[in-house]
Amino acid sequence: MAQDLDHDPGWQWSWKSLVILVPAVGRQLATRAASDSLQLLRNAYVSFCLAVVLIGVVVVVLGDLDPEQADHPGVAVAITVGVCAAALLLQRVVPRPLDASSEATLVASYRARFYLRIACAEACALAGFVAAVLFGPRSVYAIGLAAALVGFWFAAPTRASLRADQDALSRAGCTTRLVASLRSR
Repeated sequence: MAQDLDHDPGWQWSWKSLVILVPAVGRQLATRAASDSLQLLRNAYVSFCLAVVLIGVVVVVLGDLDPEQADHPGVAVAITVGVCAAALLLQRVVPRPLDASSEATLVASYRARFYLRIACAEACALAGFVAAVLFGPRSVYAIGLAAALVGFWFAAPTRASLRADQDALSRAGCTTRLVASLRSR
């Protein structure tokens, strides 16, 4: 059984992965649809990526809320770029180390690091949204969206990133298998 859990099944795409976007019901259905907790993490990842795209739809639909008020693109770009740079730097500079003192703490520290990285990436999209709404133009959101997607790229629980984490754990003398731990909890 441990050998089966050691195998990373990869990203299992299905429409069921998207139900997590449905408030209240989505979380419950997605939990039942996922085969293991690694898949749940990947489902959450996909939902965060889709959420920032949907925020972009809101920006387009909102349009110019006050057409008589002048846009301040310089301010909007400066705020967005500043927040994005800080958030992405924070995401890369302050990585939470994985605590391999037990299987449960390894899984908990991996999840905490994952969600911290996602939060940093999402801050970019939110900064772009606020700047676009308050200072205009709407196209400023594209800067926040692009930065958020870059942050999501680095946060993704891919096979390669899991393998890199496992290699780091092995170099530190840890014998606990990361993928098996994530899949079993």
